[in-house]
Amino acid sequence: ISLAFDSAGNLWTTDPGNRRVLRFKAADLAGTVGPLTADLEIGQLDFTSNLGVVTATTNTLTNAFAVPQAIAFDPSGRLYVADSDGTRSVNRILVFLPAFSNGMSATRIMGVFPPGTQPAQSDQNKTLLYLPSGIFFIKGASPKVGVLDSGFSRILLFDSFENWPDAGTSYSPEATAVTGQLNFTLGGPNASLAGSTYVPAPTGSTVNVPGAAVFSGTELYIADTFNNRVIVMPFQSGAFGAATRV
Repeated sequence: ISLAFDSAGNLWTTDPGNRRVLRFKAADLAGTVGPLTADLEIGQLDFTSNLGVVTATTNTLTNAFAVPQAIAFDPSGRLYVADSDGTRSVNRILVFLPAFSNGMSATRIMGVFPPGTQPAQSDQNKTLLYLPSGIFFIKGASPKVGVLDSGFSRILLFDSFENWPDAGTSYSPEATAVTGQLNFTLGGPNASLAGSTYVPAPTGSTVNVPGAAVFSGTELYIADTFNNRVIVMPFQSGAFGAATRV
């Protein structure tokens, strides 16, 4: 389960088992009487419906989830929901624009190619995700969207939503930078080849299935799950440097 507050103080949470995201009003959170009752849901038509699971053949659906894993709001109030079924079939991030409403559809999807397309391998390496587990945002002159691409043991940076190409040109945005791997091709733990049985020792520049991250000031704090540590990477000149603290 992932939690996030919007700018109005409303609490949002993923509800993975019911394949939906719920909102609880700030005014109710301030009260003393419980239990809380959600006032809005996304991913189902209403509070009682149960849409089918999104699959590899329906992963361009914009009003349903496979299993919502993580949520975050960007500085402009857009809601990002990481959606993954835990396999290689469905791994994407849906972006919802305010004003929010029950059963609404996402405006854009990250990590997906439309059916019938045959993208080049280089485009796949910069677009496809595997077990996205966290989303963060970097403000400034060159704002970025950060994604923890846990299954590929990497952190991807994308241009901010305003700078994405039109969906007709690029259905999903491509990453502009990668951290945790030497390049966009590698995808194994600690910068190893994906699928390899050999896992190198960790360094200040590698990760092994990062599970969560928070960007604060000019640093990214990463829960580097399978390396059993938290590392702190500085953000400099549009990229993350090797960790300075562990």
